[in-house]
Amino acid sequence: MSIRIGGAAAALLAATAFAQAQTPSAPQFLLSKRSFPAFFETPEYRANIGLSLINASSAYAAGWTGAGSLIAVIDDGFQVAHPELGPKVVEAFNPTTGGLVPVESHGTHVAGIAGGARDGAGMHGVAYGARLALYSFGQDLKMSRSPSTPPRGCVPRSSATALALISQSASC
Repeated sequence: MSIRIGGAAAALLAATAFAQAQTPSAPQFLLSKRSFPAFFETPEYRANIGLSLINASSAYAAGWTGAGSLIAVIDDGFQVAHPELGPKVVEAFNPTTGGLVPVESHGTHVAGIAGGARDGAGMHGVAYGARLALYSFGQDLKMSRSPSTPPRGCVPRSSATALALISQSASC
């Protein structure tokens, strides 16, 4: 009986054997459960059907969770204290009212899809490790204009804010 090992697997086995030979007390090499996509395919993952459609679990297994990123969502309003969003929100602002962010369901839904918390409850977003900046323009978003042009005044208020992604969702 012969066993065939591919090049990458052979290199891994050789490197592990070499490391163990060099250091008698070296711990055995074990792959982390987090290096397999199936580790991330929890009921919370499956609750957001979009995650499986884009094969997000493979990105998570490679270490891409959104950690260290900031996502700005421009929409009609947000439930800023929503359990999926609240702990992740670093800024919520409405330039048309001077700060008050109206409570709406659409913006909350969009922000949850983009960066909802991975907390074992409900569903989680694509970039669950990212922070969120929520900019609300209420009905001002619904005016007729190019969807690729953010409303005037929509810029991060904090000079420390560096955006990785801006999501603008509006029906014109």
